[in-house]
Amino acid sequence: MKVIVLLFLLFVAFFSSAKNKIAKYPRDISPDCRDGVAKIYDECSDQKNIIKMALLEANSTNKTVLLVYGAEWCIWCHVFDKYIDGQRRKYVYEWQYDNEPLKWKMYERGSRNIDRKALDLNKYVSDNFVVAYIEADYSPNGAEAIEGIGVNSEAIRTFPFFFSIDSTGQYAGHMQAYNSISGLEKRTDSGREYRGFDRVILLGELKKLRSAAMLSDRQLQQSLNQQD
Repeated sequence: MKVIVLLFLLFVAFFSSAKNKIAKYPRDISPDCRDGVAKIYDECSDQKNIIKMALLEANSTNKTVLLVYGAEWCIWCHVFDKYIDGQRRKYVYEWQYDNEPLKWKMYERGSRNIDRKALDLNKYVSDNFVVAYIEADYSPNGAEAIEGIGVNSEAIRTFPFFFSIDSTGQYAGHMQAYNSISGLEKRTDSGREYRGFDRVILLGELKKLRSAAMLSDRQLQQSLNQQD
């Protein structure tokens, strides 16, 4: 009997900690692109095509494209990527800043209910978004790509910049600068320097972006119905 109970508890623990895979673009980054140091942003390829491929998958799976406009040197872009993947407690960040390789190991200690909040965030993003990382600095057309869907690139002052597009590939909504949202940004943990987000607040902001895209699609459909 004790063995059965133990197996059941292990079964529950495994599935409660399982991470959900998130559809992300670019799918692959060439090792020949800028010495192959990029982890999430393709600094060499056509950014319009990244959006196009993400939108095709989103429309075929009833999801919304979440665009994360930023750069490989942006530590907060890497933090966001690990947070939506459901990572918690221990992080190792490797990136380049001013062409210098950087590595930063940090630990999450002070948050309550870390596992549940991390998995809630991961599951919501997996169920509702296709994430597209659009590179702002070195790519041939990052600014042009987002301007083509209705975003003024010159007005963006903070990376990462988050926004959603509707099923036609047009701007639906954006999150205000992450460092201006009260409580979202975490720079210390248990008295030590840290980079992270409040997952509950972040989840709430992402839900707004999903809702904005769905509203845009409903309004478009209503307009088409009225024309019939």
